[in-house]
Amino acid sequence: MKSFAFFTVRGPPVAWARARKHGKTHFKAPKPRAHETYIAWQAKRAMNGAPPVKGPVHVTVQAVVPIPSSWSATKKLAAVGQALLPISRPDVDHYAKLAMDAMNKLVYADDAQVVRLTIDKVYGLEPRTTITVTEL
Repeated sequence: MKSFAFFTVRGPPVAWARARKHGKTHFKAPKPRAHETYIAWQAKRAMNGAPPVKGPVHVTVQAVVPIPSSWSATKKLAAVGQALLPISRPDVDHYAKLAMDAMNKLVYADDAQVVRLTIDKVYGLEPRTTITVTEL
């Protein structure tokens, strides 16, 4: 197994959102669309000109969400030590969906090639999304 794409997207993770509709026009919400574009740009940089892989892949997504500033110091420390985990929305799979859609045709030919997916949602001092793609 060989990891061929590893990158970190700085800033609070953004989750996939269903396309919206205004009359007969369908559109993506601006925030997820912008974040998807940024992930795609980071993925392209990580690939360093290599073509998309054709075989099965394992994608690992770690969404590090910000610790609420209203929490006490004790509770913040517990969150950093992962004694407390984020169980609020958005759902963890929506972070992975946005990342996988963004890497389509850049890292792999089609996201149907993802045969193994590992997703974590944790609290952290530095919000970010870390993505690793490994060829199986």
